[in-house]
Order: sequence, then C-alpha cells, then structure tokens
Amino acid sequence: MVWVSRVGRPIDAAPQAEAWATSWTAGALRDLRAAPAPSWPRFLGRAWQRALGTARDERHLTRAWALESAALIGVATIAAADRGRARRALWRPALAVCLTGIGALDGFVHLGLNRTSPGAPPFATLGPALALTHLRGACAALLLADLVTGRSYGDRALRALVVIAGLSDLLDGPLARRLGRATDLGRWHDAAADGAWTIAILGQLAARGRIPRWLPPLALARFALPLFLGARCYFGRVEPALNSATGWGRLSGATLAALIGVALFPPRAAPLAVRLRPALTAATSLTLVAAALAQAKRVMSDE
Repeated sequence: MVWVSRVGRPIDAAPQAEAWATSWTAGALRDLRAAPAPSWPRFLGRAWQRALGTARDERHLTRAWALESAALIGVATIAAADRGRARRALWRPALAVCLTGIGALDGFVHLGLNRTSPGAPPFATLGPALALTHLRGACAALLLADLVTGRSYGDRALRALVVIAGLSDLLDGPLARRLGRATDLGRWHDAAADGAWTIAILGQLAARGRIPRWLPPLALARFALPLFLGARCYFGRVEPALNSATGWGRLSGATLAALIGVALFPPRAAPLAVRLRPALTAATSLTLVAAALAQAKRVMSDE
C-alpha cells in the first residue's frame, strides 16, 4: 500500500498500516464481516459505546467539545433568525441548528481521532485550527438552511460568509501544522467542511442565476465518488482509504474560488465578471471531473 501525506509526499507505510491493523475500528469491522449475519446496528452500537468511553476518559476534551458545539449552535441560531415571514422565522434556524448539530455529533463520535497519529493520546482541547474548520462548516449549514427554506440572504451577507469561510480554509491547515496539531479529526472534518461549503455556496449562486444549475450536482459528484470508493475500501476490505490532496484537486479548488469570486457580484455591478463566467464555468467543470477521477484513482491505487 502506498501512503501519501496531505501535501502529496509519500510517507512510511509500515507504521500507519500496523496502527490501522491493530486499531479498534479494524477489529470491529473484521468481526462484522466474519459474522454469519452481519449486524450494522450492533457495530454502530459498539462504536457509540466506545465514543462514550472516550468521553469519560477524556473529560477536558469532552468539555471543550461541548463548549465549542454550544457556541456554534448559538451563532447558527442567531445568524439564521429571520423576522420576516413567520414560517421561515422558525424553519430556517431549526434547520441550521440541525445541520450544525449533526457536525457536532460527528465530532463527539470521533473525539478519539483528535491526535496526531494512530496510537498517540488525544489532545485535551480541540484547538484553534479545528475551531476555524468547524466555523466553515457552520457557514455551510447557514447557506444550506437558507437555500432549503427560501433564499433571503442578500449579496452582502453572502459575500461576508464567503470571506469568513475562505479565511478559515486558508488558515486552519497552516495553523494546525504550526501548532503541531495536524490531527486525524482535523483532516476528516476539513474534507467534510470543504465539501459542504462548496455545495452550499454553489447552490446559492445557482439559485441567484449566477452559475448554471447543473454545476452544484457536478460538484456533489466530485466529492461523492471518492467518498463512495473510500467507504467501499473501508467497510469492504477493512483497509483505510487513501485520501489526500491531488494536483487536479488543487487546480479545481483554484478555479472554483475564481468562479465564486466573479459570480458573487450581480451583472450590473461587474460587467467584466459576467464576461468571465462562461470560461471559468467551463474550466471549473473540467477540473472538477479530473479531480474526482484523480482522487478516485488514488483511493483505488492498492486494489
């Protein structure tokens, strides 16, 4: 098996593979596959009990998770509040809180991954880098809730959320590495936040008529294909999926950022941006397809 770091450099496979082979997750998945009648509820129940055990053993970490989750849910509730129509005033905050809560629950289940390497003890706090990542996820939750319940955010609010999410994406990785806190949990949540944010902002722009409506589903497929193949590797062969950055992935991120930047402005405010959109849309579409195939190839590289 070839292991690749987040920056695309090969790393020593033996310690990583050995740590995975002896991990609780690998053992539980092997037991599941060996059972005459595999029981997913039992597997999920065991995973939940293990998460509760981590919460009991790592009380400082659990307290830090609870405080951060409460803060994010509070911010989502306030930011999603709508004093206009009564129906939206209820449903948009409720959906934003629900989506933010799902991310927080995933963090609780995977608190044991708040470590720099398999076998290392978890950090006692989530740290500022993870907080930035989770902030980007909360921005995605706000936009998705707004999109589902009836768009009402204006262009200024949308641009403000783009700035917040963009800064978090630029800063969380370098900050984690600078502090020596590049954790498995951070890598997992960074990828999840990137996917959710991309779908959310593209959906908002498509609803405003700034980009084609087929582009958000294409972006969803770009993230879903490697995720599906990784899940098959993880659950089917009981092996960790290779999930790291590719050159096409970086290029697709750059073209996406450029397209989002020009699409944020209405036609009358930026005529030049309107002329750039077709070329950027074509480039983004091609790089999204190439990025999905490149990452799928990496995930399947040891089959």
